[in-house]
Amino acid sequence: MRTSFAVLALILIALPVTAQPTKFVEGQRELGPIVVSELAIRDGKLVFRTASGGCTDTGSFTVDIVKEAGITAKIPHYRLTIRRIRIDECKAFLVDGVLIELDLEKDLGLEGAYTISVVNPVYRRPGGMS
Repeated sequence: MRTSFAVLALILIALPVTAQPTKFVEGQRELGPIVVSELAIRDGKLVFRTASGGCTDTGSFTVDIVKEAGITAKIPHYRLTIRRIRIDECKAFLVDGVLIELDLEKDLGLEGAYTISVVNPVYRRPGGMS
């Protein structure tokens, strides 16, 4: 009885934590899922524009990939989240940030037929390029 109560209490405490929405970060000095200012999937690549102080490159990011049920049993769906894993402390003034390209097959390991979606929000700055 006591063990069941303890397990139930832990579940109830954990629910609000797991139900919270993802916090996205905008700056180059914050780690975690990022807000992008441009996003495309073209020519077999995931392409996105992000903030940079001059030292941001493909090694600054990882992409979390979650496989889900697809449009058919043979065609999976992948949900991608771009996450900054290295802070950019450089001080260049790059108004438009930098364009990062990741190859879907070589960099992310996605092969064959599939559908994908990207979770990261895209922010359009008034008067900006995006």
